[in-house]
Amino acid sequence: MRSWSASVWPAAAPYITELIASLDRSLTLVIVEHDMDVVFRIAERISVLHEGRVIAEGTPSEVRGDTLVNEVYLGKVVA
Repeated sequence: MRSWSASVWPAAAPYITELIASLDRSLTLVIVEHDMDVVFRIAERISVLHEGRVIAEGTPSEVRGDTLVNEVYLGKVVA
């Protein structure tokens, strides 16, 4: 018996990302996603959690530049 993770089937991910990106921007969606490239592409506002606590909130560019987010999730220190 094959075991599947809770993630989306990899071949379907690009289709789902495009579908979400094409939706009316007046809709509010809550998406839990660990692929930061997808998050940065489709989100207008992002809340980043680490160990059950919000460590950053903001626009994709604000979150991308957040030092703690970079250290915890992206594995790099922003100078």
